[in-house]
Amino acid sequence: MGRDSTRWGIPFNLACALIVGIAFSARNEGLGAFQSDIPIIGIALALLLQEIVLVQWLSRDANSDFTVRLLDYDITDSKRMKYLFIPFLCCLFFGIVLSLLVPREIFGMGFIRILSVSMILTLCIDPLMGLKDKGPTAIVGAGLAYVLVLQAGVSGHGNAAEWLSQYVPTMASELISTTVLCYMILSCRWTYYRLFCFEEMEDWKVAAIDTFIPFMVMTAGALPSLFEFFSLIFTGKS
Repeated sequence: MGRDSTRWGIPFNLACALIVGIAFSARNEGLGAFQSDIPIIGIALALLLQEIVLVQWLSRDANSDFTVRLLDYDITDSKRMKYLFIPFLCCLFFGIVLSLLVPREIFGMGFIRILSVSMILTLCIDPLMGLKDKGPTAIVGAGLAYVLVLQAGVSGHGNAAEWLSQYVPTMASELISTTVLCYMILSCRWTYYRLFCFEEMEDWKVAAIDTFIPFMVMTAGALPSLFEFFSLIFTGKS
């Protein structure tokens, strides 16, 4: 039996992202994707589905090999708890503290949002554990690259929606930008899982669809400022 991951990653991630984008654009009340609770909860559920379907079920053989390697061939309940729940509890505690410092109710939808963000951060951090045997420098380096790509996508979401609204209706621009953002988050995690946990080489065509194209859409609205930045450093004039 093969030990490779499933090849259903791209269609599965795209379908989940499209559902989140439709839910947000249909219920949006003039809020940004990260001001509204819907995309946050949707992304958390999409990542959880990705973990259950793509990682645990469709790639169970490759994931089994990774689990054995991660736990040093000593699979115990305590070790599983360490890698699964400690990061989640830390993120949950941090989110509760932040909620106490800002004017947002911690109960009801506020707590669901904290749980969702904690789940997102935990599941996004999880693939970095595939570099455990490569040392902390590899984990930190890959983590920084991961954060920079995701931060650029998240911060560029509003600019991308505004840029797209020049060519398509506002609802469509919100649908496209939110779908692409969600897809980029899902595909970045799936790419890291295949590279670091399953130790699979990445095909450049798949990498372009998974990361490069969504990243370019997210940063499209920032192209004028990028042009000014490079013009300034190369010529001294902006």
